[in-house]
Amino acid sequence: MTPELLETFFARYHSALEKNLSSSRYPSHVLPAVEESIALFRSRGAHLGVLTGNSRPGASIKLRFSAVEHHFGFGAYGDEHAERNDLGPLALARAEAHAQRRFAPESVLIIGDTPRDIACARAIGARCVAVATGHFTKQQLQEHAPDYLIDTLDCLI
Repeated sequence: MTPELLETFFARYHSALEKNLSSSRYPSHVLPAVEESIALFRSRGAHLGVLTGNSRPGASIKLRFSAVEHHFGFGAYGDEHAERNDLGPLALARAEAHAQRRFAPESVLIIGDTPRDIACARAIGARCVAVATGHFTKQQLQEHAPDYLIDTLDCLI
């Protein structure tokens, strides 16, 4: 994979993602309790960031279409490291720069819906809430031993 091919791939991917999300086939929606969970965390002084295997522009497109992009002050993205577990330290460093203070890894909470999210939390010593709203069942997520396992974000509020 050359840099030129990667650039071409991501340009096409981002264009197709924008087009698909803009079409009436993909109505903009946020999963239940996302906005309430964000409000709860913010009310408790949490610094919210994005840690995703998606590219920075791809994540931005998805968050913009869900109307939640403005809640996240920093992030770490899949186009920055090929190994997902290398994104955790990058996200933690950016959280510290954003908040202008240090965070103990165990004070960090990663919320995700895949085994890779759980592994990423473990890689930096963070706690993990696994939410069974994606492609993985609660049983499949449990096999990776998250700190907390919930069906939906409603359980957080």
